[in-house]
Amino acid sequence: MATDICKTQDTGIVRGYYRISFRYIILVPPPISNPDPDKSKSKQISAVLSGVIECTSRLSLTPDVTLALGPANAISAPSFHPCVRISRWSKSPGTLSFIPPDGLFTLLEYDTPDLNTVDIPIRIDAKLDETGEFEVRLTPGGKKLDEITVIIPLNATIGVMNTRPSRGEFVTTSHMLTWTIPNDKTSAGMLGAGRPGYALKGQFTGGEDVIWPSDVVVRFACQGWLASSVTIGGVRVTGTGVPDTSKGGIYKGVKGMTNVEVIVRL
Repeated sequence: MATDICKTQDTGIVRGYYRISFRYIILVPPPISNPDPDKSKSKQISAVLSGVIECTSRLSLTPDVTLALGPANAISAPSFHPCVRISRWSKSPGTLSFIPPDGLFTLLEYDTPDLNTVDIPIRIDAKLDETGEFEVRLTPGGKKLDEITVIIPLNATIGVMNTRPSRGEFVTTSHMLTWTIPNDKTSAGMLGAGRPGYALKGQFTGGEDVIWPSDVVVRFACQGWLASSVTIGGVRVTGTGVPDTSKGGIYKGVKGMTNVEVIVRL
């Protein structure tokens, strides 16, 4: 997403480095739960999504940028950077027109107006029996996942013993059990019988007044996957002294990712 410029002027050779790039992040927030145990294997969830578009600008002169988002009716409660021309958005919803400041800034934040059905790229199975024995199984769905973290909130009545992760590391405190898994490869980790995935098994302990955990929180990031229907349709950059001859000019693309947090009932 960069263009090197070398041009000759009367005063000699002027070299410049022109770049504008965007990072598009979709947030799938809790609460998302599966109160019915038979549905805990489902990979389909419903949530109000949030979107964040970050911009990094390294442009000379007075750049003027137009970015098209669509569909506009899927964007609710937008929050703009001060550089955005609100009047342009009001006349043409979905069109961001702005003169970017130099460096990294948040261009836009928004919510979706309705619940969205999202097929998350992982299956989550969680169970806890009456003796306190528990198991959490994660089965990736073919996409590369990063920053996989499983959290089981605890209380003062619970102890933990014989915790066994198939991969990764776990830490237990008085408030939570946290299991972290290294960056996932679709071929890494096995649940047995040749099935890819990861498992955490263990035993909760407690006296007569024990209150067993009720939730499992699973967080992960997925590069290149956008859960929102809102997409960037195109970007045009002018005013930089660079001919805008190619499609999108000096803009070469967008890096997208989705951050997910899922709460599953035990």
